[in-house]
Amino acid sequence: MSVCRRIMVVEDDPQWAEILGAVISLHGWVPVVAHTMGEAIANLAHQPVYVTLLDLRLPDCTSEMTIDRIRMLKAMGAGRVLVVTGAEVTAEMLEALLAAGADSAITKAVHGFRATLDAILCP
Repeated sequence: MSVCRRIMVVEDDPQWAEILGAVISLHGWVPVVAHTMGEAIANLAHQPVYVTLLDLRLPDCTSEMTIDRIRMLKAMGAGRVLVVTGAEVTAEMLEALLAAGADSAITKAVHGFRATLDAILCP
């Protein structure tokens, strides 16, 4: 399967991961779900993806650890990294994420997710 058809969702909340996966599927993409940073790294070892939707807070990573791992994920084949968070994305947070190699950041809201994903997938 082509890298260009896969989007990895790294999300520890099963309901939110299911919602994101469903939206991705509806748009003709193939979701690859990981619930921890460890699972994300294991998935990338076997199959690179076009985009990674990365939850900022995961069970096996603090926010700071997640930010520190963005460049590593990209080097492993994570494609564009879009950080997803339940908190408001402040200018300071966005600056830190972009400096760490993220391509963008959004809050956990389906309308924001769709608009940002559309912008990434349909430049």
